Amino acid sequence: MDYIEPQRLIIRWITRDVKAKQAICKHFGWKQYSTLNDLSPVALKLSDTPMFNECVRRGFFGVIPGKWWQNGGPIIFKFS
Repeated sequence: MDYIEPQRLIIRWITRDVKAKQAICKHFGWKQYSTLNDLSPVALKLSDTPMFNECVRRGFFGVIPGKWWQNGGPIIFKFS
């Protein structure tokens, strides 16, 4: 079976519900990290795409065009 690298995305949290954020992060296996502007770097597995799209549709977060990476230190965002 081939390994598929998770897609790296930047999301912006729209919801202010802390419990909803915690539940979503737990479901997808994301760290509960966000910037002051509510941006979060996430890695999305292909199998999680339908649930991810449903969360976007329901307005929990939006997808920001761009890339992110981390090389041992701080997370670096590059917006398209």
